[in-house]
Amino acid sequence: MTQAFSGKIDRLDINTAHSAQRVIAAAVVGGTTSVISGGKFGNGAVTGAFSRALNDETEKDGEESPQQKVDRLNKLISKDYPNLAKPKVVAVEDADTLFLSASGRYVDKNKVIVEYQGSDDFVRRSILHERLHVDELNFVVGESQNKHIFHELFEKPYFQHDTAIPKFLDSYHNYLRYPNLQPVKPNLSELPWRKKE
Repeated sequence: MTQAFSGKIDRLDINTAHSAQRVIAAAVVGGTTSVISGGKFGNGAVTGAFSRALNDETEKDGEESPQQKVDRLNKLISKDYPNLAKPKVVAVEDADTLFLSASGRYVDKNKVIVEYQGSDDFVRRSILHERLHVDELNFVVGESQNKHIFHELFEKPYFQHDTAIPKFLDSYHNYLRYPNLQPVKPNLSELPWRKKE
């Protein structure tokens, strides 16, 4: 039963690699499940806590390369949004361009770059931000690389950033960080370019 709540437990204290909050939550779920099934709370709590501490919390052990970090966070986004555009996400130290300071950047319809430095929450947000741009471009202009470039440079210059993307990112952030305030993740169908379908 603790595994059934694993997704919700994973959302607790997301900026900490090894979280006591997540272990305690697993203990409570394990203990409660044990009582419901006729067992003792203490036995289920110990099992839930040990399972979490020795399995889920240790998966992040070891030094993770920048690309491994980006891949791990990108997989979490794909799990939440399996129908979102899936460009290759490449970890870079610096995504700034000559004219623009950025934590991520669209390269082409098949590739985005994202800075790997910062908290998991920050990097995850940057990945989602860039994937939303690719998703928008795929819906608005299709698959043509030339149309993508034309759309970005002339139809929607950098200074006219789509307001739907930051709103969606804020909503997703609140879903991850404050599940009591926003228990439902934002839906891709709420995005203006997907409403045109």
